[in-house]
Amino acid sequence: MSKETEIPIEKRNVIVDLHKSKKSFKEIAEVTKVNFYTVRYIIRKWKKIGQVANISGRGRKMSTTPRFDRQIIKEVTLNRSISAPKLNAGLLSYYQVQISDQTVRNRIKSQGYNGRVARKKPLVSRVNEKKRFNWAKAHSGWTLEDWKKVMFTDESKFCLFESGGNRRVWRKAGEALKKECLRPTVKHGGGN
Repeated sequence: MSKETEIPIEKRNVIVDLHKSKKSFKEIAEVTKVNFYTVRYIIRKWKKIGQVANISGRGRKMSTTPRFDRQIIKEVTLNRSISAPKLNAGLLSYYQVQISDQTVRNRIKSQGYNGRVARKKPLVSRVNEKKRFNWAKAHSGWTLEDWKKVMFTDESKFCLFESGGNRRVWRKAGEALKKECLRPTVKHGGGN
């Protein structure tokens, strides 16, 4: 068996029963097709604690508490574009708890958030939102012939607002178009 495969409880009981019937470790390993050292480990564990089932609480302990994990998620929901190192540094200065950046990422991902590139959306003020809505309502009855009379022009983009690089945000599935997960863009005049 491969090293990662866990031996089923039934097979462990068979190993213990064969040991009780005075079989050697080598004979048990051949009969059950389990590694010799695994057979020896199972029998030693059975002799020591009297059971072959997994002991509760095994494995590495969590380096954070549930309360600390909730604080990590709270910080992410307040600032979706915060990086794990910056979040970790802020938590370290406030809580004096030393954890790795990867642990922060793991806690965020365990709550369903993933780091994604923010979708771009033109930045529209509240006043312009109302104007656009009213314009759309006023023109909702236009026919194809009406729209053929309109001339559309193309624009050139110049990055004066922010760099053209990607900004990443933490978001759950289905949150791509939430306001806090978007990257606003602004078009500046001139240079056409």
